[in-house]
Amino acid sequence: MRKVTICLLLASLFAVLSTLYAQQMPSEGAVFRVSQLVYPNADVLVDGESVLVELGYTLTSDYLPLAAGSHTLSVVPTGQSAGATAEIEFAEGHRYTIAPIGTYDAPDASLLVVDETAELMALPENSGSYAIILHNVAQAPAVDVYFNETQVGADMGFGGYVFTSPPIGMIDSHATLAGNPERWFLKAPIHHA
Repeated sequence: MRKVTICLLLASLFAVLSTLYAQQMPSEGAVFRVSQLVYPNADVLVDGESVLVELGYTLTSDYLPLAAGSHTLSVVPTGQSAGATAEIEFAEGHRYTIAPIGTYDAPDASLLVVDETAELMALPENSGSYAIILHNVAQAPAVDVYFNETQVGADMGFGGYVFTSPPIGMIDSHATLAGNPERWFLKAPIHHA
């Protein structure tokens, strides 16, 4: 079985989350995971109830189940009651990635919600797994994202993301300034297994 891998680029400011498509599909209700890119440690609350405590900075949780429907989801600094919060409609049988977006320990972080199932259905090609690339660098310019020499995302700014189905194996991932393929912004190899 292929494992979930997380590769963090530029001191965790850009994150690449990859997952095997067939893994952890909900048998009923929905599932979600949290990629924690803002707080030193965070607690995750659903409808005011704690479902996960002390998720460390740059870590991504396992998928957690919940009933389909509308829920208030909060990712807050550990031990506090205020943080990034959103009302989210979770669809039956769908899988989600939730990420607080903001500068490190920001009191005004917001939640980015990626409906992985809807994104998968919209992909023109599917290698059997997928990657989500998040831009969480407030001061950084918009970037174009490449896996090997193939552009997989264009003009991705702060708070944006790219959802793609990359090839399996070693990938030369890099980002350039948006619209300027000669001006590299970051480069990192990732092993997509």
